[in-house]
Amino acid sequence: MTVRPRRIGHIGLVSTDLERLVAWYEDVLGFQVSDRMPYPEDHAYYEGVWMRCNTDHHVVSLFGLRAAQPPAPPELRELAAPGFHHVAFEMESFADLRRIARYARDHDIPIAGMRTDDRDQQRLLDDLRALSDTRSDFATACASRRSGR
Repeated sequence: MTVRPRRIGHIGLVSTDLERLVAWYEDVLGFQVSDRMPYPEDHAYYEGVWMRCNTDHHVVSLFGLRAAQPPAPPELRELAAPGFHHVAFEMESFADLRRIARYARDHDIPIAGMRTDDRDQQRLLDDLRALSDTRSDFATACASRRSGR
């Protein structure tokens, strides 16, 4: 089975020195900040920064890791460490997203989650069957580094 993404939508990185990383993307690569968002006190990240180098809202998501972290559930502990957080693929259609998610599930490849064009709406892999193909023309699949692939 082959489901080819339209393109890589963005990558996500976690840093213990968020401002230094943001400055590097701005000063060395000429990126611009699209958005900044603080996280609640009980979250492992203190802030997220979304940066762009083209007309897309962002091509890089950066997350600042708190020095003292609240306890995280086992499935989220790896995401609360410095380094690679995720890669998002822009699929041609929601049907393609469903096909690749089903493949991942059938082959025990973990997927941390997915989102549709509604930036704040998070769905877990198990919810994919419940979503209709008409829900979104644009979808992003985020594969966490937990897959080891």
